[in-house]
Amino acid sequence: MHPPVPSEEERRLAAVERYHILDTPPEVALNRITALAAHLFDVPFSSVTFVDRTRQWFKAVHGLEVREAPRDTALCSYALLSSEVLAVLDTARDPRFRSNPLVIGPPYLRFYAGAPLTTPDGFRLGTLNVMDTLPHEDFSDRERGLLEDLAATVMDEIELRLAAHHAGDLSSGLIDASPLAIISTGRDGRILSWSAAAKQMFGWTAAEVIGLPPPIIPDGAADEFDGYRVSVLRGDILRNIETICRRKDGTMISVSLSVAPLYDPSGEITGYMAIIDDITERRLRDQQSARTQKIEAVGQLAGGIAHDFNNLLTVISGYSSLLLQSLAETDPVAAQVREIALAADRAAVLTRQLLAFSRKQVLHPLNVDVNAVVLESERMARHFIGENIELCLVLAAEPLRAVVDAGQLVQVLINLALNSRDAMPDGGVLTFQT
Repeated sequence: MHPPVPSEEERRLAAVERYHILDTPPEVALNRITALAAHLFDVPFSSVTFVDRTRQWFKAVHGLEVREAPRDTALCSYALLSSEVLAVLDTARDPRFRSNPLVIGPPYLRFYAGAPLTTPDGFRLGTLNVMDTLPHEDFSDRERGLLEDLAATVMDEIELRLAAHHAGDLSSGLIDASPLAIISTGRDGRILSWSAAAKQMFGWTAAEVIGLPPPIIPDGAADEFDGYRVSVLRGDILRNIETICRRKDGTMISVSLSVAPLYDPSGEITGYMAIIDDITERRLRDQQSARTQKIEAVGQLAGGIAHDFNNLLTVISGYSSLLLQSLAETDPVAAQVREIALAADRAAVLTRQLLAFSRKQVLHPLNVDVNAVVLESERMARHFIGENIELCLVLAAEPLRAVVDAGQLVQVLINLALNSRDAMPDGGVLTFQT
């Protein structure tokens, strides 16, 4: 005889699916309830079963070695038809059960009582069952009430489990929505979870890293990261530790690392969770800002020196001019004075470059030969780019004239030299071409 199907069966089956309990591992709390039920009712068998479209599935079992059975043979199918406890004192005398394979064959059930497991919105997911190989003479109201209370306790556990499942979904959603990489591991350091941001930051997918040690630890840094793990497993919380991590493509990035322990319900540390922020760009900006401030400080010093030096050059140039006026063209001393004046003019060019570098020079646009300005800038540019960058000049064959402030053009060339140095840390070739 096929057991009848409850009304609104499709909605009931949807409720079973909603609780995400079918085919899940045994749970200690429910196993304890079935053991307690068997003891209280003095029966050899007890179970918590859930009924889907084709089978009854045993979430918790006491005294039976079974995980599922066809729904057609399930005694509990009849218990789903009512909100009250179903008690069958002698299955062999009940026409619904007397030909059931579980009655006429192993485990030879002669007594059955089942209380439905009812959701807050009224759907009966399955039953809490107590069974015996001997018929019973009675099943009192007190026993019915006790079985109902135990069934309610089972549903309390199931509701808590559903709430934990939803909380896990919410937590997972929040983790994947975070722009920071979030990774969790067990006590052994093997990865348990790997957020979407972790994939984006490091390049590995979750499938590639789950169950493995973190691949982000650079060569030679194992001791450093093992120290972090040991500290956290003692209960410490690490915040904003700046270190280096490795990406899948082998490149290194600067990160800020915060790590906290994970606890189980008993308070034992089961692993840790790490939150990782990529600070590579921020570090580059900080380094660039520090270089800019250093250059500005050097520029201010250079400007002060150049200003004082320019005053001395004015005196030298003035006296040289006066001496030349007082000497004959053929006088040997005149040639020496002209050399002094020429040296003063060259020093004045250097002074203009220093003033341009310090940005203290007043703009004086003039018609100048750009080739000559580039040649004047060569020495200072070589000083800034260092020895590992080669400076090449490719100048036009004819004078290249333009109306510009020569000092500002020098500053532009120096800035290009500085930028090239930052762009080629391993060396290269910088070409000034007119």
